[in-house]
Amino acid sequence: MNSNFDFILSQWPKIAETALEAEKHAFTAPVTSAFYSRMTLEKTVGWLYSHDNDLQEPYESTLSARMYESSFKNLIPGSIYNEINFIRREGNNAAHGK
Repeated sequence: MNSNFDFILSQWPKIAETALEAEKHAFTAPVTSAFYSRMTLEKTVGWLYSHDNDLQEPYESTLSARMYESSFKNLIPGSIYNEINFIRREGNNAAHGK
């Protein structure tokens, strides 16, 4: 079966691993899917920070701190930033039973 994430399998297999889990559970276990979506986001943002010299590492390396850092916010278009912030929040809710 084809996945929406086949295009990242060869170049970013660790990111693809959790993205595929999120996709697999999207309809059958949405809380699990939200958790894996957030994990995928955290891996992706971490990869960006380790490969883009224009991103300034914030005071701590949490997903939230990295996302709120101005060099990151200036890099990501507003509409995409809102979507990934939604994933961050819903993933947190899933992990903490809300």
